Amino acid sequence: MTTKQFNLADLFEIVAAQVPERLALVAGDRRLTFGELDERTNRLARHWLDRGFQPGAKVAICSWNRAEWVEAFFAAFKARLIPINVNYRYTAAELRYLLDNADAEVVVFERSFAPVLAEVLPDLPQVTELLVLEDGSTADAGKAEPYEEVVAAAGG
Repeated sequence: MTTKQFNLADLFEIVAAQVPERLALVAGDRRLTFGELDERTNRLARHWLDRGFQPGAKVAICSWNRAEWVEAFFAAFKARLIPINVNYRYTAAELRYLLDNADAEVVVFERSFAPVLAEVLPDLPQVTELLVLEDGSTADAGKAEPYEEVVAAAGG
């Protein structure tokens, strides 16, 4: 007997294909259907693959509960990367330890968290991609790319 094996990304895509117009995500005023969420996660996953991230690379997500957190989480699985939830309360020392110990290569973060991240990035040469989520803050996000622009520009 052969047993089918699925990963979380496969299961999500199966549901999205069956009910693309059904509401999948509500985050504040933001509403995404399964089809829309599938498209956005495909775009972000494609971006990471096009940038050369290999299966098993770590994607640290330092964000409040919001749609983009879910997108980054599923996009990582689709690209066979490993998402890491990062507590927004971490001090610079804790953040440095976590990102270093996890070998994080990508960090997706809220703009308001940029000052703490800036303290630790000089010690983390393995972090080669930064994607900033706009949250109304005016903090300097350094060389981070705007998340929405990356998703919009990437092919699915």
